[in-house]
Amino acid sequence: MLVLARPLTGWKLALVGAMSGAVALIVAIPPLGHDVFLLDVTPLRLAIAGVLGAGGAVLVELTHRSITLLVQLGDRRAGRCEPVQAPPEVAGSRHR
Repeated sequence: MLVLARPLTGWKLALVGAMSGAVALIVAIPPLGHDVFLLDVTPLRLAIAGVLGAGGAVLVELTHRSITLLVQLGDRRAGRCEPVQAPPEVAGSRHR
């Protein structure tokens, strides 16, 4: 979640922290996880979920970096040295 929450601001960090804390409580308290959310958490399933989640985070990061690199290479070929910036009113409205 932290990879996708960029650019990091205070409210985004608070949201990611709250969501992570909720998941930790659900997994840590067996009656809550099993009876309310119908989760059957075992160490194997938890390990598999951790590996898959970490792998997904790595894929998201690699995709972001490769697209950024391709855009920068395209800009250089087009004769632009600086990345193209959106006007402040457009750039600011996307991240609110």
